[in-house]
Amino acid sequence: MKDFIFFCDAVASWINPKDDLRDMFCKILHGFKNQVGDENWRRFSDQFPLPLKERLAAFYGV
Repeated sequence: MKDFIFFCDAVASWINPKDDLRDMFCKILHGFKNQVGDENWRRFSDQFPLPLKERLAAFYGV
């Protein structure tokens, strides 16, 4: 689970991904969040640097 932060960082680094890629990122992020549960996701995402956390929330709703 700890290595997933690298995926999250890579996703957040995209400025304007095409719609199909953005949708895939969203499905992966939400799928992971649903798999681990809200409490584990919160503990996991609390370790993110604030800009990463804000970007994922703004662009992908996680």
